[in-house]
Amino acid sequence: MSDATPSGIRLVYRTMQLQAGAAVLAGLLFALAGTDDGLAALVGGGIATIGTLILGWRMFATGVAPGAVLLSGSLLGTVLRWIWLVGAMWCALSWLRLPALPLIAGVAIGYAAAGLVTLRSR
Repeated sequence: MSDATPSGIRLVYRTMQLQAGAAVLAGLLFALAGTDDGLAALVGGGIATIGTLILGWRMFATGVAPGAVLLSGSLLGTVLRWIWLVGAMWCALSWLRLPALPLIAGVAIGYAAAGLVTLRSR
């Protein structure tokens, strides 16, 4: 029996936990510049965290499967994550009128945290 699916799901959860922590930290640091900036950084980190959830959900939805099925799940998850990222950032900028720089910084910090998890898991 393969252990790839449960360990992959654990990696997604670990990544999301670190991203959420990084989002809160970024929000607190940007809150020193203003409430709107802190909220924008927190929302940006949340966008990155939910994007990771979407990607992990699609990547590991099939369980143990042939390579072509896993590849298509990974590609679909990446496409859905990009759709989420663009749509959520557009909503945050246009509807919520959040400042752009802290929002983008929150997303970048969230994805940098995800990169740290993947480097550490090797």
